[in-house]
Amino acid sequence: MVNVSQIVTLDKERFLNKAGKLKTNKLNEVGEGLRLVTGLE
Repeated sequence: MVNVSQIVTLDKERFLNKAGKLKTNKLNEVGEGLRLVTGLE
């Protein structure tokens, strides 16, 4: 699950391990959600 309505920045040094991968179609859905909440195209 990705919550695109609460965007925060995180230091990549805090990430020690990968939790998983997103397939291309899911990554595209996340991108679309981010565009919707930020008003960017």
